[in-house]
Amino acid sequence: MRSLGSCCLFLFLLQPESAFALRLDQEEVRTILDNVAIHLEKMQLTSGRYQYEFNPFTGDFTDDDNVVRQVGTLQSMSELYKVFEDEKYLERLKKTADYWLEQSVRDVTPDGLVLRYIPNEVHGDEAKTGTMALFIVGTRVLKEVGDPWWLAHEQEMSEIENAIFWLQKADGSFAKSYHHGMTEAKKEATPNLDFFDGESMLALLKIYRTDRDERSRNAIYAALSHWERAYVDEYAKGLYLWAMTSMRLGYELFEDGRFATFADIHQALYDNYSPPRRVFFSNNRCATLEGMSQWMRLQQQLGVERNMHEKYLDFSLRRIARLQVSREHKLRVSYNGLMLRIAPRGIGIGGILTGLNQPVQRIDFQQHCISAYRAWLIYLDRIKNQPAVVEE
Repeated sequence: MRSLGSCCLFLFLLQPESAFALRLDQEEVRTILDNVAIHLEKMQLTSGRYQYEFNPFTGDFTDDDNVVRQVGTLQSMSELYKVFEDEKYLERLKKTADYWLEQSVRDVTPDGLVLRYIPNEVHGDEAKTGTMALFIVGTRVLKEVGDPWWLAHEQEMSEIENAIFWLQKADGSFAKSYHHGMTEAKKEATPNLDFFDGESMLALLKIYRTDRDERSRNAIYAALSHWERAYVDEYAKGLYLWAMTSMRLGYELFEDGRFATFADIHQALYDNYSPPRRVFFSNNRCATLEGMSQWMRLQQQLGVERNMHEKYLDFSLRRIARLQVSREHKLRVSYNGLMLRIAPRGIGIGGILTGLNQPVQRIDFQQHCISAYRAWLIYLDRIKNQPAVVEE
């Protein structure tokens, strides 16, 4: 990243307090989401993948990248489509999906199962489990709406789904990675990761939602049993947001109290870890707020009022909105004894910063913010009996 000078110090962003209402309403949330969508459109390359991270004040892209987070942009487009019901988001989604399918590798397990994985590097022989899981989560909308893309790629999608099913271990967890030619013994010896356990559970639920198949159901309940053993004594940071999304969807699909019970247990663990007080923070908390928003949607479905969490979410999502770059933002920096105010570059308008002390825009933070605000929008719509957003 290009420096503004050896003595340059990022201080804070300036934006008038009057720009924020006392309570977020649906129109404000839609505006926030629309602005993020505009930013992501500019971040997408002609190939279909995305620029990973951008500094809107220097105009520089960083050299960092992450395949799991790149694939997570599919979920961003899926969620935006469900908010605005605009086909352009599906077109961008398909463009990204085509890119990653071109990078994917076909393999056959020792027991004869044909699967497909998306490697960490081009032509690589190792893949993170979360990559395949998020590919399923993000593209499943194409099957839901009957898009011709799905029929054209049905075989490839089936092989990617096979990878997730195969990576589930005997205890219900998921091996954190796949290696070309991997054996059953190697899979069982590979540790799991809470992030990927959560993403894989959500992928299974997305499959079951459209297919209602026994294989998915069995895998879901095996994963749930693992969670009930492994994740009820201590808050699992990497699991939280995926757990709450999964438990809400699982309860909706199966009407089984086990999903709601696990969600409440893990929410209590989170509350003990980080009590929901209205504190001032300067960093992007969208991943956490996404999880809590999903839990609140579940509470809403159960008819349970959670006033403290509701107020915390409203307050926190308003705070996050301060990190969304607009043309009115100015970055104050000290440079060679002078105090300068720097305006953002056009491509950064609408993107949400990593933090006030980290003035960059990363694609996974955009994804988590989209999911958090969309979940909150559905929550607000249901309060007002206005189901204006496509639910799931």
